[in-house]
Amino acid sequence: MRRRALAAGFGPLLVMILLSGCNSAARGPAPDRAATAQLTRLRIAIDAPQTAPCAADGLQWPAPQRAYVRHLGNRMGIAVTLCPMASRQDAAAALATGKIDMALLDAESYAAVKTSVRPILARRQPADLGRVEAALIVTQGSALRQLAASGQSRPIFMAQNPVVLAGVRQTMASVWAPALANSTTVISATTPAAMAALRSGAGDVVVLQSAQWVRFCRGQTKGDTPCTDLREIWRGRPPAAEAWSVRRDMPKESWARLVGIHLALFDEQPLIAQWLAPGATEIEPTEATALEIAR
Repeated sequence: MRRRALAAGFGPLLVMILLSGCNSAARGPAPDRAATAQLTRLRIAIDAPQTAPCAADGLQWPAPQRAYVRHLGNRMGIAVTLCPMASRQDAAAALATGKIDMALLDAESYAAVKTSVRPILARRQPADLGRVEAALIVTQGSALRQLAASGQSRPIFMAQNPVVLAGVRQTMASVWAPALANSTTVISATTPAAMAALRSGAGDVVVLQSAQWVRFCRGQTKGDTPCTDLREIWRGRPPAAEAWSVRRDMPKESWARLVGIHLALFDEQPLIAQWLAPGATEIEPTEATALEIAR
């Protein structure tokens, strides 16, 4: 809870610092106009049976919808309107051509506009680890070079944390590796034990959460290099079912504010959050490739 509240207050500032960089020299480069510019209005697509002009309010709108427009307008300091769109494809086209500024897209509608549009926010479901990032690890001498070639291999999973294991399996199932996702070849041990099994030839590839792989490679002591004889052939997450997306050229300040405001909705405005993201427990930032299927 506190993390999301802090994100609303500090998120935009931190994002701007990271995006624009810091320069202590007396004479630095000219300010990044994309970082200092801001939107002068915000037009958001909403699903509707038929298209209609963008509007800031409507007598038939549910109370949370009206509150959402007011809340965003107050926080952004600009006029906010909702734009009815008959389909996700229509919303994607309008977003790509600059007729609107944000839309909830799925993988199909995003695919046609991905060169000019990127996801920024997605909903997270209850009792869910989220979109677990998994990694595939092989020995340096392995013939495996990519995800596609690993589908017929003998995988080694770790069962140390059943929740993480379930998330890793779900990720592998979503990226067209059903053999890896459904395999019963599981090593009930730690990361070092799984890597030892890989080196011994008990399996062809270790499948684990990417964070577990990173921690393992740090070693236990100074100068310890446990991954020199291993290599990563793939890392990825399952695609999001849908994600709020914006144009890639949106001013950075506005992008940062939008993210911070939405991250805090479940704490600050739960009724708005439940209307905007029904069935979710939070809205979280997401990577630019969140709607793309990893291959």
